[in-house]
Amino acid sequence: MSLQVNYDDDFFYLSTLIKAVNWALSLELDPEFFAAKVHGDIIFLDKTLSKLDMSLGDHGMVHGKLTYLRALLRTERLFVDCLSGLTQSENALSTALLTHQSAYLDLLTTHRYRLTAIQDSIDDMREEQPEEESISEAEYRVLLEPKIEEIE
Repeated sequence: MSLQVNYDDDFFYLSTLIKAVNWALSLELDPEFFAAKVHGDIIFLDKTLSKLDMSLGDHGMVHGKLTYLRALLRTERLFVDCLSGLTQSENALSTALLTHQSAYLDLLTTHRYRLTAIQDSIDDMREEQPEEESISEAEYRVLLEPKIEEIE
């Protein structure tokens, strides 16, 4: 993996790919042409989401980590929805992918667990963040009150 991870672009691309897989599953595509491609995309998505999850977990000091965890959570949700749809769909493409059904169910279980773990990490980070300092109304009055200097 490269030294700098471009999380924003990575999550955008993965979300787009998941949506494309969902669209493929909703169409009456010829499985002879597309089943292997869709299966390959699902495996790619699984591995890449796992790597990004580990990358965020391994680096404690990622700038904007909370933002990226939220993006990972959204992307994982999309993938879980995609896998759920795949395992419940009954079109020609889904039927052709039935040979991988048990693997997809395992992925579904894994990614549902990961959703919970990511949400827990987000909740923990929120609790650890110090509350922002705020200035009370009385303090504003004191700060903004014109100062009258004593004239000697």
